[in-house]
Amino acid sequence: VPAPEQVEKCGVSNITEAKLVVFLTSTFIKAGCNPSDIGIIAPYRQQLKIISDLLAHSSVGMVEVNTVDKYQGRDKSIVLVSFVRSNKDGTLGELLKDWRRLNVAITRAKHKLILVGCVPSLNRYPPLEKLLCHLNSEKLIMDLPSREDESLCYVLGDIQRG
Repeated sequence: VPAPEQVEKCGVSNITEAKLVVFLTSTFIKAGCNPSDIGIIAPYRQQLKIISDLLAHSSVGMVEVNTVDKYQGRDKSIVLVSFVRSNKDGTLGELLKDWRRLNVAITRAKHKLILVGCVPSLNRYPPLEKLLCHLNSEKLIMDLPSREDESLCYVLGDIQRG
């Protein structure tokens, strides 16, 4: 699915990823998960702001949305991580290159961890490449086909109207 990052003076964000994270969060809540058991992590404050705004408009409930650093030493039953970065020039940003932050992000989930990101972009960083290679070998990576872009936009559009 086309999900390019946006780099602005206020920060880096990825609106498609943000909508997908909110959609998945609302799906977990509709399935009976308690909003307080769900955590959303993103490395960029601008992404956190967009996700928080979308959550506020979707009547999802009180889901904690925070940076990797704020989750250190804490965990949730379900954690969704939005990696944000998706570009052709290979820019990952310093936040994603810090393996300690990556370790914190992927070890906060007690039961379910969902990573949302652009595999070709994330594969440029060796620790993520190793993780993604393992997940791929276990058939745990779900590609959203580019032809699904229109239906995904339709489903995700409901979040903004919510």
